Amino acid sequence: MVDVDRFILDLTNGKVPDLVYGNISDTIDTIGIYNSNRVFNALVRGGLVEDLYTFLDNDPNLGREDFLPKALEAMEYQNKLVVASKSFGISTYMAKPDYVSNSDMFTIADMYDALRKMPDGASVFSGMKRTQILYEALHYNVFFDPVTGLVDFDNDAFIEVLDFVKNIPSSKENFDERSYTFRNYFTTPLPEDESISLFDDIMLINTTVFLTYRYFFESEVLYGFTPVYIGFPNSNGVGARFNIRRGILMTTACKEKEAAWEFIKKLFLDYRNPKEEDEWLAAEFSTNINTFNARLEFNNEAPASHHSDGIGIGIYRSKLSQYEIDLLMNLIDNATVYKLDSRIWPIISEQAELYFAGEKTAKEVAQNIQNRVQIFYDEQYG
Repeated sequence: MVDVDRFILDLTNGKVPDLVYGNISDTIDTIGIYNSNRVFNALVRGGLVEDLYTFLDNDPNLGREDFLPKALEAMEYQNKLVVASKSFGISTYMAKPDYVSNSDMFTIADMYDALRKMPDGASVFSGMKRTQILYEALHYNVFFDPVTGLVDFDNDAFIEVLDFVKNIPSSKENFDERSYTFRNYFTTPLPEDESISLFDDIMLINTTVFLTYRYFFESEVLYGFTPVYIGFPNSNGVGARFNIRRGILMTTACKEKEAAWEFIKKLFLDYRNPKEEDEWLAAEFSTNINTFNARLEFNNEAPASHHSDGIGIGIYRSKLSQYEIDLLMNLIDNATVYKLDSRIWPIISEQAELYFAGEKTAKEVAQNIQNRVQIFYDEQYG
């Protein structure tokens, strides 16, 4: 276990390692702020990270064209490639086809329409508090982008998000199990030892993460039906999020930079032949587009097999349908890269609570957030 506070103190005292590897979690914004990893935050924001484009653009065997464009975007900070990651996932939301049809956009209005088709007492989400859903909603709506200078909270789209979230109880203690209906609550109250799922016709949508080509096979076995992947309710048609996973960065203190680049390239960026890989590794989504395509072909040609996932028995089909391939590529192409700088979250959450408590109108809150985030942007990026 790394002593993060000690590590960051060492950085301020000039003790900087050559390479840093870590779990970046599944959140990274378009400017590369690793919100759940304080070590990466300190290095990136402190200007202590090498731009790997310097090496990639001069490499005789590897170039930007060898990577998924979305992957490069996810690994950037202010147009610099600050981290190398070999795999990624796609976070989105799914629903039962009984209530939601396939669509390129799942709006808040669509969500209300779908909920009305469900049994009394049904909910949109399960076990998510108001602040959690607000935080999640900000991932799929672009109100702040320091790269372009966008600060745009004072608008109808953001007010719609505030209104949507306001209808969600702030904690489980606020639930009345005897009287809730979908018109009152968005999350279903349950005893601590119980859970709900899509099969029960109690929850409308559930989050899911695509990590491998085999996800489609596993989900069909798990749910007993083919889910509809509609994304988080929003008005801009972006309901999926591109997540890089584990990654490595090179610091400016590294003395043998060329040797470090060769190490990074070999372990994280070079092409890999799936026929020579472990079965599980060959199923992961690669940031290298050539490896990505080779693994897709390999997994389509691999014979059907069975495995135990610790919960039940998963069945692997031997081939993805063209629909599934198109869906996967559409999710990747249209997924947003995390855009929320964690430092503005306290501003948003503090002001939003004033609206939820009835102390300010949604318009006043939107204007206050707009003004305060604009000041933040001018101070940090202007």
